Amino acid sequence: MREYINVLKNCILFKGIEEENIIPLLSCINGKKKVFKNGQTIYYEGDKITEIGIVLDGSIELIRYDYNGNKSIVDGGGISEIFGESFACLEKNIPISIETKEDSVICFVDVRRIIKTCSNSCNFHNSLIHNLLESLAVKNMILNQKIEVTSKRTTRDKLLNYLNL
Repeated sequence: MREYINVLKNCILFKGIEEENIIPLLSCINGKKKVFKNGQTIYYEGDKITEIGIVLDGSIELIRYDYNGNKSIVDGGGISEIFGESFACLEKNIPISIETKEDSVICFVDVRRIIKTCSNSCNFHNSLIHNLLESLAVKNMILNQKIEVTSKRTTRDKLLNYLNL
């Protein structure tokens, strides 16, 4: 993981955590690196996930398939971005698929190891919990803005609302 230290220190999950503490922290929260090929599915719709993904290299897409097999891209993520945090916290079956957009390297961390502090009582856990909540809050705000735009009655109102964001 040391080769990805610059990527990890730019990740919102590790905001405010000293660079020299990131690798030991990853060990504490059971961080595992996995390589994926372009177009490979990381999670399928209906999977139950307990891990947050961090894009170390490449990019991912959150995809929803309809009953005809048509693909809609819900969201995407690039280097240093995290994904799956809300689904991992809920420990529910996910309503989307997550696929790589190109050859990618992903670090997976167990959300339960973040939420429940370890026996070592690391000082990092408070920062991790705060950063995780901040990430969830930002994504919640973005979704609320999307709802605000799409809930307008006319195209004109939608466009004006979008431009005012």
